[in-house]
Amino acid sequence: MTQELPTVLVVYALGSASPAEIMDAADGLCEVVFVADGRQEHTRSVLAFMEEMAETYDLAESSEEGIAARLAGRVRGITTYSEFVLAETATLAERLGLPFHSPEVVGALTDKVRQRSLLNGSGAAPLRQVTVPGPEGFERAVREIGFPVIIKPARGTASVDVYRCASWADVRAINPSSQAGAWVVEEMLSPGRNPSSPWLGDYCSVETAVSHGRCWHFAIVERLPLTAPCRETGFVIPDNLPDDYREQVLEAAETAIHAVGITTGISHVEVKFTPEGPRVIEVNGRMGGTTGRLLRRGSDLDPFRLALEIALGQDVKPREPVFDRCVLAYRVLPPLRPVTVRAAHMPSWFRAHPEVWAVDGGVRTGQRLDWRRGGLERMFTVWAETDRPASLPPVIRALERAAADCVEYDD
Repeated sequence: MTQELPTVLVVYALGSASPAEIMDAADGLCEVVFVADGRQEHTRSVLAFMEEMAETYDLAESSEEGIAARLAGRVRGITTYSEFVLAETATLAERLGLPFHSPEVVGALTDKVRQRSLLNGSGAAPLRQVTVPGPEGFERAVREIGFPVIIKPARGTASVDVYRCASWADVRAINPSSQAGAWVVEEMLSPGRNPSSPWLGDYCSVETAVSHGRCWHFAIVERLPLTAPCRETGFVIPDNLPDDYREQVLEAAETAIHAVGITTGISHVEVKFTPEGPRVIEVNGRMGGTTGRLLRRGSDLDPFRLALEIALGQDVKPREPVFDRCVLAYRVLPPLRPVTVRAAHMPSWFRAHPEVWAVDGGVRTGQRLDWRRGGLERMFTVWAETDRPASLPPVIRALERAAADCVEYDD
């Protein structure tokens, strides 16, 4: 007799692992029920596919209260792979009596003012910060803190409307893409350098599973250097940090996880390599799609499945993932000005490079691109792999040349 699998509720949104990746990760472990919001453009594009694969509830048609009532007693766990629906996931978890981040923890994860206060109080990363109601307060806040600063929305993700400012000209040039509500003007962490690979950026992320009171730091994802004003250009695994420095990075991340109150699930902590040592940039409370896909390709660990195991309350045993290749996710971003696409190559343009195994995205003629939308406004994500770290820089240079010619613009 076949044993019935437990059910996990997955709240889906932009930035998540794909529905197919989630279903693949759940194979033999659990049944999946999706909750998504069909009012969101990205979700509408995959909703029919989700409904074919699994039981799906649309927040455009049903309330969280109604969904929780229909699923009460049926689901064993809940999780999300998207930053955009942490609050909705926490609400559903509370209604269903399931472990997840509490609403208070979600507040600390999504409100940069609250989070920085907690981090400063823990000693993890003391930084001065001033909150202002709108752009009219930027200059006053900068005078209080001094250059250089980071200016960003108090609530935001994917580097949307995040600006590095080293002069009054930088501050006065800010023209936000949206009404963000409150803003944060924050002391900028001192630029550093990657301690092992000069071609990489001066920051990384620590991916951590929190289960049964333990933190298992299962991966460090290194980054390519940022491009202006503060946009991420690429992600690399495995890391090549020196052992002693790696321990400092992990210690900083774990201190930050405890500071914001995370007790279960997957966390993603960004850490900068400053001249004074590793310092926490921010804490996020989910496993993102890019990180998960990198690790699934390059190691024997499936972090999408790991998130489901934690949601089910399984006692996850820490171990060292085995990496059999280096994997890169390279982002092709629009120029630092508003542009319209005049002509563009298909994703297959990048497939001429033998190291490339997948290309996501694409743009269409007439599409308007706005660099201020940060990581949400990327034209392509190119996935490549090599057998050793030393082989990655030539691949990156080749992709940079291909990216320079892949799209033509009109201003």
